[in-house]
Amino acid sequence: MALVDCISCSKKISSKATECPHCDANLNDLSEAQLEARRDIAVIKRQQRLMTQSFVAMLVFCTGVLMYFLGDAKTYPWMPLAGQVIGTVGLVWYLALRCFMVVQKVRSR
Repeated sequence: MALVDCISCSKKISSKATECPHCDANLNDLSEAQLEARRDIAVIKRQQRLMTQSFVAMLVFCTGVLMYFLGDAKTYPWMPLAGQVIGTVGLVWYLALRCFMVVQKVRSR
């Protein structure tokens, strides 16, 4: 008995389980084609979540750059520093997500 990923929700379940305790997917009544389709759907959903996070990270980076270059430093002296910090966090977050996405794509082959 080992832990495997559920085909529907990708959470860890027992290899001998007949039903997922997380999403209540019945694993016995599915044909091989249905199992493969559910695996593909789970991979696509995971990729979409990563793409969404990647988009949000890019928005954070762009916000930081705009704060740094277009912020009113005379009125708000903290604006350039905040722009640098926010831009750096957004850039690192974006690059980390892109690397993770490449690793996921290589693993799925």
